[in-house]
Amino acid sequence: KREPGDTRWHAQAWNHWSPRNASGVLGLALDPRDALTVYVERGDTGGSMGPPTGALRGLYVTRDGGKHWTLALNKFGTSNAGESRKWGPSIAVDPNRSDVVYWGTFRDGIWRSMDAAKTWQQVMAPPALPAGRKPETLDPGVRCLAIDPSSKIEGRSAIVYAGLTCGLPEPDSPRGLYRSTDGGDSFQRVPEFNALPGSPKAIRFMSCGSDGTLFINHELGLARLDKAGLKNIT
Repeated sequence: KREPGDTRWHAQAWNHWSPRNASGVLGLALDPRDALTVYVERGDTGGSMGPPTGALRGLYVTRDGGKHWTLALNKFGTSNAGESRKWGPSIAVDPNRSDVVYWGTFRDGIWRSMDAAKTWQQVMAPPALPAGRKPETLDPGVRCLAIDPSSKIEGRSAIVYAGLTCGLPEPDSPRGLYRSTDGGDSFQRVPEFNALPGSPKAIRFMSCGSDGTLFINHELGLARLDKAGLKNIT
């Protein structure tokens, strides 16, 4: 963390967490209305660095600017050494109502909190696994989230986007762009994304503007979704 007037960066609590192999940070989101509240997704390297530490990985929150961290939701997270470390954001805080927080997980779908990470509800289930497929088939799961602040429902943003990538084979893979129009209560696939030229398989990054325009960085370029529809712009 670096504050105004600082001349250097200050390591936060996770560099002291033990074992160190559970210290990989894969996602970070700030509360737009409270500078001291920060959410991070903490992964698990395992492998040669030590045994897996599943009880320690998941979504953490600090409410005092990084002095103390609390495990808010214990779901699978992997290390920040894989390709998906460059994708995101996997955590999204609603700009219209900052106690509404979304987390896109590797294997457990999308979870939403309506009380600033005190309690959670799964709002998008992970894809069903075919016979013989192991849970890691779903990795990296939901790595990208974006919130459209231009429309509201019950005080929170009505439209939420999610990018899902997984190792399930074509043509039945559920990969692609998903959208909620009811404030995160349910998500439906946006088939136009998979119909883009080249049929891109992975969404790398998403960002939504204040007017509701969504930009999607996918493996073949950049696309834009607005009132005119979805189209590639590169």
